[in-house]
Amino acid sequence: MKTREEVLLYAFGGIEDKFVAEAAAARGKRRAAVRRWIKWGLAACAALLLAVSVPVLLQPGSSSSSSSSVPVTSGELQSMICVNGTVYGISAEDPYDSYRSDFVYLGKIASAVSSDTYPEEELQSNDGELVGAAVYQYEEELVVCIDGQYWIYEPMAEEGETGNE
Repeated sequence: MKTREEVLLYAFGGIEDKFVAEAAAARGKRRAAVRRWIKWGLAACAALLLAVSVPVLLQPGSSSSSSSSVPVTSGELQSMICVNGTVYGISAEDPYDSYRSDFVYLGKIASAVSSDTYPEEELQSNDGELVGAAVYQYEEELVVCIDGQYWIYEPMAEEGETGNE
């Protein structure tokens, strides 16, 4: 089976070889130019995507490579803990990925109240899934180890709010 170019060449007949060679060369240059535009266009798209995504991923509170999401209860209140008579609420900050030497161990969550209640007893939480989790003091905040990540809990400023809000 003949290609379209061959059929046209035979149809016109009598075309000199030098004209055929010139046309083939011009076609090759066009293809190279198109390939160059595609290559640089893809590079520009990749650069634009990188320029937009990096700041978004580096933004505080964004979920990047780790699959961290703030553990909250299914009730109306956020996850809270009572230690030394102070109620701490979970922070929106990203958790620490590893233990730090300046964490001071306080104990483990001993009991839980319902998720719509403020904890009032020592080492008590309103999140039943935290029972048994290790609690550490870190500066004025608490750090709770949940699934290998160290979540920050801040002293409650007012009922239902953490210090950063």
